[in-house]
Amino acid sequence: MQPSLLALTFKLASEHPSFSAMSFNGSLLTYPSRIILRRASPLIFSFIRGLLDVAFTMSESIGTTLNSVVSLASRKLSRDAFLDVTQRDRRSGRQACQIPGIHHMIAGGMGIPESDMAPRAMDANKQDEAHTRQSPERERRRWPRDVQPDSAAPPTAPALVPLSFSTLDLAPKEQFPAWQAHVAPLVELRLPDNKSLDDGFPAAHMAWNLGGMLIVEQRTPAHSYVRSAAKLRSSSIDHWYVVLPHTGRSWTEVDRRVVEGQPGKLEIRSLGYPFRGRTTDSESLILYLPRDLFADAAATLDPNNNSILSGNFANLLIDYIDSIVTRLRSLTADDLPRVVNATRSMIIACLAPLAENAAAAEQLASVALMERARRYVQNNLDAARLTPDTMCRALGVSRSRLYQLFEPSGGVLHYIQSRRLLAAHVALSDPADSRRIVQIAEAFGFSSAANFSRAFSKEFGYSPREGRRTTVLPRPAHSVSLGEHGKASSFEGWLKALGS
Repeated sequence: MQPSLLALTFKLASEHPSFSAMSFNGSLLTYPSRIILRRASPLIFSFIRGLLDVAFTMSESIGTTLNSVVSLASRKLSRDAFLDVTQRDRRSGRQACQIPGIHHMIAGGMGIPESDMAPRAMDANKQDEAHTRQSPERERRRWPRDVQPDSAAPPTAPALVPLSFSTLDLAPKEQFPAWQAHVAPLVELRLPDNKSLDDGFPAAHMAWNLGGMLIVEQRTPAHSYVRSAAKLRSSSIDHWYVVLPHTGRSWTEVDRRVVEGQPGKLEIRSLGYPFRGRTTDSESLILYLPRDLFADAAATLDPNNNSILSGNFANLLIDYIDSIVTRLRSLTADDLPRVVNATRSMIIACLAPLAENAAAAEQLASVALMERARRYVQNNLDAARLTPDTMCRALGVSRSRLYQLFEPSGGVLHYIQSRRLLAAHVALSDPADSRRIVQIAEAFGFSSAANFSRAFSKEFGYSPREGRRTTVLPRPAHSVSLGEHGKASSFEGWLKALGS
């Protein structure tokens, strides 16, 4: 029995140290050891030994040639088979060995005369030329072509541009007054007792307008805040807002009930009610949502004013808010309504009452009726016959029940007049409204300019003429895009336009 190829390799390595250094990088050892050299001629083995002495430094080239020789020997190829292999290599452009004249060396070792090699080579060259003229061989790809989409969708431009405000570039003494003016539509601020204007007030604020919701990232030092009843009378802002503190603590009081805010806990509060509180140095995420967005869920939200959201839904809402904030710069115009609606649904889910709580259900029914009454008044401010009687008929309730509903607001007539005065104030402040003061007064149900001026001054502390000089920026109807950003670059303008 003839020795195996692997055994032959180790035998050659022991007799030729130079071969030992080459064989592990060449292709000889990589040839499957199960192939057996059958009837290998002693002439081939002596040729291999001589070949290793000549070209052991060219490992990669000699490895390919040795494989060819071993393959020829194992398959008992004849002289003609070797010549055919050589010619096929030349036609395919493949070089089995880089050593000049190696095919002639192998042919000599196999006893093939030079005269037989030359005619075969000439025939091979002629066949190559004819093959090239007839049909040039296509390039054979080793990897599949990259599949290109038929039509790539153009990238969609982001829909949001943030509105930033910071006091960091101001002198320390100017920082707190600047921040007071920035948040004046919402609250009035005071410094802690141990702080002064000279200490500075480094605060930063970045707002995003999603059309039906504002998202604000805010960082402030310690301070106290109050939204007074007087502020409510002079402001049309009655949004809900949700606070997610990341650092710091706060204490907020509504109707003598104090809620402590802390990192990771969601707070919900209405800007339609007075409140006051204080906070330490803090970083917070704040969502402002218009009251009308929850018109059909007022019975769920109002009893939960100034409360902490808890439970699994609250944790899901926190994760959702954080994920939205990280993607604000990439949201498109089509995404915005869905983001707002999803946020609304999750807030309602966090506050859904238990069905078995009968007392709470009765309170919710009263809140729902009050919300219907408020919407009726708001939609009929310009109606000449907006009276308690017309409201009772429209709402289907008794007069006593209507008076009971509006008792906390100072009575039905007081509430109607307050809303009319507020709507008149907005119209007077609008540069686009060119009506005279008396025309605006008549449009909102006031019979004379004198009565209107007297009631306006009592409500706001200044005359209608002074109110007209107050400039209000144009209101964006939807989200503020790149093109619209310059039209409403005021946080106060965004707050007043929210939900319009």
